[in-house]
Amino acid sequence: MRLTKQFAYWPVASRRSKQARDGKANATAVRTEDQAARRPYTPRSASMTSAIMAAVRSTNNRAEVALRKAIWARGIRYRLYDERLPGKPDLVFAAARLVVFVDGDFWHGRALLDRGPEGLAEIFRTSNSAFWIAKISKTTDRDARVTRALEGLGYRVLRYWESVVFAGVERIAAEVTGIVSRGRLGGRLIRSRKMSRGRGRR
Repeated sequence: MRLTKQFAYWPVASRRSKQARDGKANATAVRTEDQAARRPYTPRSASMTSAIMAAVRSTNNRAEVALRKAIWARGIRYRLYDERLPGKPDLVFAAARLVVFVDGDFWHGRALLDRGPEGLAEIFRTSNSAFWIAKISKTTDRDARVTRALEGLGYRVLRYWESVVFAGVERIAAEVTGIVSRGRLGGRLIRSRKMSRGRGRR
């Protein structure tokens, strides 16, 4: 009986200690935010910026993987990073002559495209801001050239911002799937056995 009583009190003690830890964590978070708000801006060094750039993934980023999984779950198959095509598109639907890119908002210049050079300049507060603005401008120019080259080969090109994919991955997957289904050009659309069950040949 003594053991039963002792065990009966453990959850209460555990809850109290958890509340104390949570309260301490919240207080620390508030202090950290206050300190960050008061801290003056210090430009990053060139070496730190280069390290951050090196860590950016050009393939298999989280938004891209999430979209691929959602499309795959709908029974649609694709190629990845086809080197035979300009820009090595993230997703290639060869039978439908469709390619999809998932572009990072920052490095692919969403601020530049949405708000112009002034919008991009507002983001950079570094001593070498001109270098990074020029670099992102070149990226947007390259994206436009790749799109034109793919369209010249007869492909339809879809470009989605990473943040837009995160905000509505299922909606975008449904949109891509619909275009692929309607856009087959004599090829066979490969569907999973589960999706094709009970449906006649098209």
